[in-house]
Amino acid sequence: MTVLSNRTLEKRIISMSELATEFVVGISRSTIIEPEKHGLMPDLGEIGNFSPSDARSFSDHSLFELLSYGDIVIDPRLDEDQIQPATVELRVGKRFWEFDAAINSASLLDKAGCVTGRLEEGEKLVCKPGHFYVFQTLERLKLPPFIEGISDAKSSIGRLGTLVHGFSEDYTRLTHNYFNELKPVLFSVEPLAFPIEVVGGESRLFQILFRDFGSSFLNASELQKFYGEEISLFSGDKLVDFDKVLLDGGLKLTLDTKVAYESCNGHTPINPMKKAEYDPRKHFSKLNMTDGILVIKPNTLYLVSSRERIKLGNQLVGRLSREVPYAGYGLMTHLAGIINPGNDGLITMELFSTKRMYLSHGQPIGHLFVDKLSTEATPYSGIYQNQEAPQLPKQFSKWEEDH
Repeated sequence: MTVLSNRTLEKRIISMSELATEFVVGISRSTIIEPEKHGLMPDLGEIGNFSPSDARSFSDHSLFELLSYGDIVIDPRLDEDQIQPATVELRVGKRFWEFDAAINSASLLDKAGCVTGRLEEGEKLVCKPGHFYVFQTLERLKLPPFIEGISDAKSSIGRLGTLVHGFSEDYTRLTHNYFNELKPVLFSVEPLAFPIEVVGGESRLFQILFRDFGSSFLNASELQKFYGEEISLFSGDKLVDFDKVLLDGGLKLTLDTKVAYESCNGHTPINPMKKAEYDPRKHFSKLNMTDGILVIKPNTLYLVSSRERIKLGNQLVGRLSREVPYAGYGLMTHLAGIINPGNDGLITMELFSTKRMYLSHGQPIGHLFVDKLSTEATPYSGIYQNQEAPQLPKQFSKWEEDH
């Protein structure tokens, strides 16, 4: 049985007659596929036995349950693999807006000069660097007042140098204030390095982490309680001392400058849904630094590695901050921030700046915040698990060294 937080329980545990009605309605409109397969057909008499928890985010098991009860409503039906260990992925819908400059408010969609269009299922659109796009999702979303969503790019999208996030008045946050009835999610796409080929009804460019509304990530004392067991940062095989990684309520990652990939060709469109499709040598140069200094060129994407290996337990999820002042103002240090439960490996981070910068080996480059999940999640087992970083995006074949 899923363990939900006090805040969620206050809203979810109503009278048993109301709950029974909600359960039936929720199942009838559910996005779930084979709910009994996921243990989502409990005796309704057991619902009142939820144990309170200090968890703030929801695991895949809890997401299946919240969807089946109708607390979170998503329509049309999700494919099962759209529900990841701690997030939900949504697909590109039909309507889009294209701008020649970035906008920061949905209220400007019909006011700023732009090109509007429709993208039918299977139809392709190339999103170009220097342009700013807003899409509607294929799915529509409805949220209760006590749950919010935090949106971010998928790892394989961020690694292409593309900024993607929910586009609302609350920036990346999705709340009941707007999603009090079924509505498509607006999200922005801003390619910085390569043209991106988007396919209507198919492309999944971003993910949503659902959380208790208004809750915070783990604080320093909570992090210390989990450190060394549920969350660990290693240098080689040695656990890094907690006081050396604690930074402003999160955990500090530092830069390894020995190897980096630098983008070098921004002309060929890349379909983010492909795997091992493209020749990396036509899009990247591999840099080997011997002096410990990485020179960042303006408007160029770099893939680098953390010095630390991150190991997360199955009931924790991480989120990397996009900008870290300690790394230098004006430097974006990660374009896709969700670290899945069960993750184990070095972290590949994307660097991008509009100005020339010098970065040194060992300097702070990442700021990781951690959250507790409602239950143990299905551990991450994707292509980036146990990675030796920096690792190229999944769309590229393996880099073959010259002999």
